[in-house]
Amino acid sequence: ISCDDILKYIGIVMIMSVVHVPNTRDYWGQVIGNEVIKSTMSVNKFEGIRKVLHFNDNSKMIARGEDGHDRLFKIRPIIELLRTRFQTVLVEECVSVDEQMCSTKARSYLKQYMPNKPHKYGYKLFVISGVSGYAYDFEIFSGDENCQEKRMTGEEDLGASANVVVRLSRVLPKNINHKLYCDNYYTSLPLFVYLHKQGNYSLGTVRRNRVTDC
Repeated sequence: ISCDDILKYIGIVMIMSVVHVPNTRDYWGQVIGNEVIKSTMSVNKFEGIRKVLHFNDNSKMIARGEDGHDRLFKIRPIIELLRTRFQTVLVEECVSVDEQMCSTKARSYLKQYMPNKPHKYGYKLFVISGVSGYAYDFEIFSGDENCQEKRMTGEEDLGASANVVVRLSRVLPKNINHKLYCDNYYTSLPLFVYLHKQGNYSLGTVRRNRVTDC
């Protein structure tokens, strides 16, 4: 597979993300086919690339059930590349942490159902973004977010939801008085104390069972 073929493949996938049809092969169909896609690459070549396309070395993957297993191992290089590029932008003064759904109906144990979101089924992402809407960092929910390996030196274990904020707040410079907002899924007094020690302000709604002696 040549680099030119990979670039064409990426271009086709980008078109597919905007123009939706019931089946992938319909893009090459006679009735609802897309002329740009058909003139760029044949359906057999596209499916051949999709069949062998890999982003990581499968031989280095740690088996499920063993320490260090990563459920997102196959796309980890892509995730880390995106996170690195996102973090090159200067962080705004006011930021927010919340969930975001990447809509899909594919069969996957990572797929979540969130009835209050516009897209109810999909992959759940934890995102820290600015007032402009720009995302400075994100995590894909995989079910093992509270593992010891995810904490850096000096970071406290504040619980699964609060630990998400702790990890995403790493993009905030210390002692610059950034303002971080979050909802009651994340909010706890220990979390706000931790953020204050890092030199950042925080504000959020809170659940009664997260306040001692309430």
